[in-house]
Amino acid sequence: MITKEQQNFFTKQGYIHLKQVISNDKVNNIAQTILALCCKYDPENFLSIDKHNILSNPAFHKAFINFKRNSPILAGRVYDSMQSSSVISALASSEQMMLFISSLSGQPVNEHIIAHTIVRMDIPKDDKNNLGWHPKTFFRRTM
Repeated sequence: MITKEQQNFFTKQGYIHLKQVISNDKVNNIAQTILALCCKYDPENFLSIDKHNILSNPAFHKAFINFKRNSPILAGRVYDSMQSSSVISALASSEQMMLFISSLSGQPVNEHIIAHTIVRMDIPKDDKNNLGWHPKTFFRRTM
């Protein structure tokens, strides 16, 4: 699943950034959840956002940046809600993710626990962020 070079990088640097580890269906589920929460807290600016390709939609990026700037408390509620959402829990505990973590650590799946899952909500073109949309999952070896 990953190369020896990538595994060495992870061991030395403590992180690895890979593309397309998560299926498009799971990414779309996460995006739909983010948009639904945005619509709940700021319907005037989010109800008109196209529900397809949300994370690559410049109109959504602009609306979310403005939402964070104009309503930081409500934007914080979206962020906080995502941290405990079922779509993030499902992603972190999915077979695909567990196999990836196992290949990265070199340890069997049953020797890992999910310690904490964080969704960073770095919006493209937002000068406060630098990575774009991505979930972060931390795993710890238990044995």
